Amino acid sequence: MIDYTLKELQHMNSSSVWNNRIILPLVAYDENTKFNLYATWQADLGGRYYVAVRSGREVNTDVRGRYNLM
Repeated sequence: MIDYTLKELQHMNSSSVWNNRIILPLVAYDENTKFNLYATWQADLGGRYYVAVRSGREVNTDVRGRYNLM
């Protein structure tokens, strides 16, 4: 899985390819913190939403429920 920094995700999110479909963390992180993208069940006619989850975080049923992950 590819790791991204918050700055990279913000840049990707503002591009026309992603069209603001990445749900970014609301907490301020160190600029070197890495994130992974996971698909969510949330979608509309514009496309599917993805959520940025901190890299290294174990994705268990609690995390899947909290972020509505596929």
